[in-house]
Amino acid sequence: MPTSELSRYCAYPAHDGAHGHEVEAEGFAAAALSFVQVWHPAPDDGDEVTVIVRDQASGEQQCFVVDLGAGALEPCDSGSHRPRATAAAG
Repeated sequence: MPTSELSRYCAYPAHDGAHGHEVEAEGFAAAALSFVQVWHPAPDDGDEVTVIVRDQASGEQQCFVVDLGAGALEPCDSGSHRPRATAAAG
């Protein structure tokens, strides 16, 4: 059975870059999910956490929005470090 190589990432909530943690994972998305599962960052009002993941070797960063209620993960809009746009209430 082939083994997947894990890479080292630093992941942190977008609102608090001072509290990053090293995560070993198979990719950026897996690192974001692992970060949320292990360190339980505080969600926003919509029960979502925006996570920035940086590859420790290359310095590349990616942003993800993790919906804690639905268990879903999506990239942030346009590669920015901002959550995707949501419909305005009202």
